[in-house]
Amino acid sequence: MHHRATKFCGLVSFIGLCITAAPTLPQTWTPEETANQLPTAILRSLHQDPSGFQTQAVRRLFALSPEGVATPERVESANKVRFAQQRAQHLRRFFAHDLDGDGQVTKEELETIFLVGDTNRRAETTLFRLEADKDQNGIVTYAEAVRHIDGILEQNTGRSRHDWDLMVFDMNGDKTVDVAEVSAAIEELTKLVDGDPSLMRSKSHSKRTEACVVPQPSEAAKVVVLTGYEGDAVSTVAVSGQGRETSVATVIIEEGNEPLWIFATALDSVIWNMTGATDRIERFVAQPQTGRTAPAVGVVGLEKGKVSFVPTSACMRYLTDADDGRARIELARMTEWLPRQVDKLIAHYTLAKVSVPSGRLQGKKGSRGGDLVITEDGRKFVISRDGVRELGKDHNGTPQQIDGIGRVAGELRRYYPGGIVEVPIEDVLASSDVEPYEVLPQQAGLLQLMRSGALRRTDDGYFLIQSPISRFPAGLNGGHSVRFILGKGVPMPAGSSGHSPVFSEETGECIVGTRC
Repeated sequence: MHHRATKFCGLVSFIGLCITAAPTLPQTWTPEETANQLPTAILRSLHQDPSGFQTQAVRRLFALSPEGVATPERVESANKVRFAQQRAQHLRRFFAHDLDGDGQVTKEELETIFLVGDTNRRAETTLFRLEADKDQNGIVTYAEAVRHIDGILEQNTGRSRHDWDLMVFDMNGDKTVDVAEVSAAIEELTKLVDGDPSLMRSKSHSKRTEACVVPQPSEAAKVVVLTGYEGDAVSTVAVSGQGRETSVATVIIEEGNEPLWIFATALDSVIWNMTGATDRIERFVAQPQTGRTAPAVGVVGLEKGKVSFVPTSACMRYLTDADDGRARIELARMTEWLPRQVDKLIAHYTLAKVSVPSGRLQGKKGSRGGDLVITEDGRKFVISRDGVRELGKDHNGTPQQIDGIGRVAGELRRYYPGGIVEVPIEDVLASSDVEPYEVLPQQAGLLQLMRSGALRRTDDGYFLIQSPISRFPAGLNGGHSVRFILGKGVPMPAGSSGHSPVFSEETGECIVGTRC
């Protein structure tokens, strides 16, 4: 939940000031201990303009009480007032979309606002609605909005609570801070910061680099960073659970004599399929990302002794362009934990059969591939534009015709030109548990269910669930979303339909989904 709060402090413009917990005061006050309690921004302000900083600190004292004295009780009361004011501000902004005044905001109301009003906040508002709508009925109630906003304000660590910063100036430990004590503490801190500018380095960044502990490359090794958004194929096994899609990124190690030290990370839950001259690999370090779909990562094709996993987002954020500004920032940060420069950065949105160390792609997103193979209960079925046939069964016979299956196969190829890769579960080294998919993710799962007869695509693009299925395919969000009709007497599948609405054949009503 912490990653979600951080995301919304940055994305949602109506979540303005975030709050952190109060620091723990040292038993005996020292400028060194106090500097560790203070945010980097305050230390920089103290260094650049100590007189101005002192004036601001004293003003905050008098804002807490008429006599200019801070105590933990007064600070806590002030924080509660501020918290309530922030919540009210965010609620007012969001419920400005409540057109009929019934105390809830619907998808239809937002769409009306976007049609006739200012659309600058469209992305942020839509994301807020999706996150706050816990029951996914397309409606955000007042209670849901309050719970969501409170969660963000309570968990985010974006900005400091300056009133608690005042309490770290409690030099004598009597839980009372006055003007004289603030002045004396600032004088001591100014001397410390002026003498040691390294104290002004970002504390959050220092924590991140401390978490990035990896086996160091040898002097002879070429250091390569490989990163992107997703692989170019659908995996038959999941490294992040049944409810999340896992893609496969095939890495082709080129011939050469120079050993390779490779760091790999992607936003998607990825299985890195290592092929080619893998004996060149000295070490392969895999990092999952904190993000929409990637709490875990897997590797195949390498022996266990060559593979290392680091915590989620410990070392760097994923990149999709090796030449943009963010790439330069990430590489600069990496030098703090890797005591040498990166020799090669390879960054692509879709990792479509990428050659290392050159970085060339042998596959291309959107290319038209060959047949798709789906394995069910040991039987292999080939899906092509001509229909479906079983491998090993009458190769020259007429393929089985299934309405719409060729169209869905084309959609799968558009998103994943590498098709479906059957990954032997026993070969996967992973940062979490690995399991075979009950139903393949996204369009691959739709194809699987259509072939079995449980799902039928109508002429106008709906998917009729005409017999029980164990669960919805994972990842039916955004461009992967479809429209389901739950057949009469068919139980609701397990899992989430994502952004894909589910209509009842019995009543015609939309019974599940955020996009009804």
